[in-house]
Amino acid sequence: MQSWAMIDSGLVLNQRFKILERLGAGGMGEVYLGLDQSNGQMVAVKRLLIEQENADKELLDRRFTEEIQILRRLDCPGIPAFVDAFIEDGHSFLVMEFIK
Repeated sequence: MQSWAMIDSGLVLNQRFKILERLGAGGMGEVYLGLDQSNGQMVAVKRLLIEQENADKELLDRRFTEEIQILRRLDCPGIPAFVDAFIEDGHSFLVMEFIK
């Protein structure tokens, strides 16, 4: 099993999202509070934690793309709005509106 280093506060991802603090983690990922430096909006930044070396990269990429397409179509009160998605340093990230 791979150990994942936490993301340091102050790190800027995708030249846009500044990490402020870690909010929590689960079986598939961990979530950080971030600041969208392009508009000052608070966001939730989820880093997917998937063992890349033991997985089918093509399948993982396809599922990540499918999840992004689904999230972009969702528009419902109570569900955080999709902001962005990207891959950086081999990690997949989803960025959603932050709701306290």
